[in-house]
Amino acid sequence: MTRYRVSFFNYLINSSGHEFKCLQRSLIIREAADEAEALEIAKRKFERSECISNWRCHAHLAEVERLSMVPHRVATLAASRPR
Repeated sequence: MTRYRVSFFNYLINSSGHEFKCLQRSLIIREAADEAEALEIAKRKFERSECISNWRCHAHLAEVERLSMVPHRVATLAASRPR
């Protein structure tokens, strides 16, 4: 299983009339077999979080990004004691 980030965007128009992508929400999917499964899981989570029946009510576009499987390490620093 692989981790993915799925980001939901809307297309908006700026003050000069140019279209741009505006991030609505980004979700981390911790376990999915592939991009298609990650997208489906994220769509359902997005719908639940927004209390809507179809994710397209609040977003025009979804992008899926595969995340590296580098383990997160927490560095522990020993505090030096005064003598």
